[in-house]
Amino acid sequence: MTTSTRPFEIIDQARRRYLAGNPVRLNTIPAFDHATGEPAGEMTFPNIGDIQIVGCKLGMEYLAICHDEDAVEDWIHTAMGIVKNPELAGILFANVFRGINTLLGLIIEDAGIRDRMHRNAVEAWGLDFMEAFGTTEDDDPATDEPF
Repeated sequence: MTTSTRPFEIIDQARRRYLAGNPVRLNTIPAFDHATGEPAGEMTFPNIGDIQIVGCKLGMEYLAICHDEDAVEDWIHTAMGIVKNPELAGILFANVFRGINTLLGLIIEDAGIRDRMHRNAVEAWGLDFMEAFGTTEDDDPATDEPF
């Protein structure tokens, strides 16, 4: 590694190598209409073992690189590029959290900051994030179109 090589480029290369040799296997399963029980097409569902492993790896990547809004946005796009589907991304993100939870617990416990993290969580529920991070008319959730 040279000093000009940025750490996230090395992580990106490692991820690409891993996924080239271990793509997430996707299974197609029949879907049914809830009301009629009739076939209603197909759903794509990931191999759970694959998605758990990739989720853990993406969690470690998140902890290593996501220190600002742009990095988080890039990381989300990376995750979406792996599964290529918002529903599958939800399953992937759940496994990211599962993968990093033990490590975060160890970091918090070892650093002795668990009490501070609890206070931060309580404070977050009372904080107006629109005010804290600034807002424009375009950012007003009251004017957002529904999904």
